[in-house]
Amino acid sequence: MDINGIGTDNAGQISMLMANSKIMGSVETAMLGKTLDQQQIQADGLKKMMELSVNPGLGANFDKMI
Repeated sequence: MDINGIGTDNAGQISMLMANSKIMGSVETAMLGKTLDQQQIQADGLKKMMELSVNPGLGANFDKMI
């Protein structure tokens, strides 16, 4: 594409495409942030399950002496 061939009618379209591209980039970044937050929550849950599986009976029973 020749840069000299861009007229005023094409400049508006290019400007709109660039603005849409910027918006889509912001949306994608926000979605990635949400995905990372969800992954962190799932990782924390998995970590807790693994910690509990080491001693699954720990704290389940206790003797009460009167």
